[in-house]
Amino acid sequence: MPSPPKPCIDCGKLKSPVGVRCRACAAVLIGLARRNPPLECRRCGKQFPYQCSEGKPWKYCSNECRKEPRFIKRTGKYSYAYVLQPHHPRATYDGYVREHRLVAEHTLGRFLLPTEIVHHIDGDTLNNRPENLAVLASIGEHTKKHKPRRRVTVQCNICGKTVERKFCDSVRRNPRHFYCSLACRSKRFRIDSSN
Repeated sequence: MPSPPKPCIDCGKLKSPVGVRCRACAAVLIGLARRNPPLECRRCGKQFPYQCSEGKPWKYCSNECRKEPRFIKRTGKYSYAYVLQPHHPRATYDGYVREHRLVAEHTLGRFLLPTEIVHHIDGDTLNNRPENLAVLASIGEHTKKHKPRRRVTVQCNICGKTVERKFCDSVRRNPRHFYCSLACRSKRFRIDSSN
């Protein structure tokens, strides 16, 4: 049974299942190639025959030349520079690696482990100079760098002793109900139950 007709990639009309363009679009493309001089690749400078997609001439001779060697991608509120390294063990599916990881690996002289995190000391994710990068062993260490624990000084409601504690929701919500020890806390409940 013959396969169903497919749409042409240029005009969208149904065509035979063989090829990607209908006869009219293919004839136009062949005519353009005959009338127009060959194009020059913007990356490697090699001459290639005139070809166009959606009426626009190609800029590169191949997919390898078309891929950008370095680009900046915004992920969330941070922007990271990516470098084309298709044979790197931590490359994405299209062959890119974050530039700060490559710089850290070059500085250390080895590949980074999957658990290792590269921290930007000044907070600028596009500043990938070696002196601005620190390799941390885990995500936990990286979190501590970005969110250091806040300490607050609070006073016990029973004995009046001042104690330094980590800042948490219970201290923020109810600073009046803070006790330095379980003994003071139990005293408070004995006082409340006697009333």
